[in-house]
Amino acid sequence: MADGIRFREFFVCDTQENRCIESTVEALFSYANIHDRSFDTNLDDSFSSLSSDTWNTAGATGTWAAVSNQLRGIGGGAAAWYYLLSNDDMPREGVMTVYKRNRGGILIRATNANNHYLVFWDANSVGVQKRSAGAYSTLVDVPKAYTGEGDLLISWREIKFRATADEKYLFISLWVDGELACCAVDDITGSTPGQKVGFAVYGTDTVYFDDVRIPELCEIVEISMDIGESPAGSLGRLLGRRHIKYFLRYDNTLRMWRPKAQSSAYTYDNNITDFAQIIDDRGLISHWRQVGAWEQADRFDTTLIGKGIQRFRKDDNAELTTVEACYDEAGYALQELKENSDRVDITVPAQVLQEPEDVVTVYFERDGNVILNSLDYIIDLGRAYSISYRDGRLKATLHLRREQ
Repeated sequence: MADGIRFREFFVCDTQENRCIESTVEALFSYANIHDRSFDTNLDDSFSSLSSDTWNTAGATGTWAAVSNQLRGIGGGAAAWYYLLSNDDMPREGVMTVYKRNRGGILIRATNANNHYLVFWDANSVGVQKRSAGAYSTLVDVPKAYTGEGDLLISWREIKFRATADEKYLFISLWVDGELACCAVDDITGSTPGQKVGFAVYGTDTVYFDDVRIPELCEIVEISMDIGESPAGSLGRLLGRRHIKYFLRYDNTLRMWRPKAQSSAYTYDNNITDFAQIIDDRGLISHWRQVGAWEQADRFDTTLIGKGIQRFRKDDNAELTTVEACYDEAGYALQELKENSDRVDITVPAQVLQEPEDVVTVYFERDGNVILNSLDYIIDLGRAYSISYRDGRLKATLHLRREQ
């Protein structure tokens, strides 16, 4: 009997840039002749200054400063890497775009300076190293130099291949000016790498970075627009049942974002003509279990549980591939249910610059100049916004749901 060869952990890369939800939406809407888009970000810095709110300047090694609207890093002189890390965690899966000049590195999935992944480029090679407890190990090293200027796209993604298995892999890829420079895979079974990002400079080098950006809608996706299919059809398959809001603004700009807290844009006091409120908590859920393709997560509403409301719901969504995604979607679902349990319709003077999902403050009661009760509400995206001419002026009927 002939000898056999058995392969394990075999991965293939097609060299094409990874697309996140944001970049995929941009491509789809270009086919619909909509070329102006507005998205939110997890990180967006053009380095007009070096903000200690965004970057851990106190814990940085080497010398980092904002110079001529670029981030400049100068090494400390020893044969070692010097770092600047973000203060906040970034998503477990995502893409980062950044401009670079000279040799250096980008840190991703970092816990601190001693535990991270380093995507590097120098005069001899480009690659990915893993630093664990201060010790480096090389995941990939490609003998090609990228020391000049370039626009980088770096992606990282956790993947499981079987729901019943414990193994989990972290995929890391780097493109330079649209060309795949390197990709690496690390078995992270039983571990959870950190979620900070950062910059690195080596030895006595000087490196420059600019326009670093991580989109809010940074989940990596695979989607196509089939022959004869409309962009809207592809968009529906792309977003699926994710809690992502979007609409076309007055100037034909696509606005798309995740639900989040925002400041009130306008206040309605004694200029309310008509008022109707419906409060119905029968649809509220205290325990939501979100099941994804491989993982699941539970979210609880402790306020409802404290009131004696015990309701459970389980939802399956195969588009979600990480615990983080499941946890976030469960939170969005609970928030949406609470918002819709308190709805208000009001007729007020029309404000032509108001848009769906703007937050407004509604005063319910007054005693002279003393405000007794006021709440913030969201202009509902899913219900019609009507304007009519009444009592000698334009009036708008707003359909609101309670901001949580």
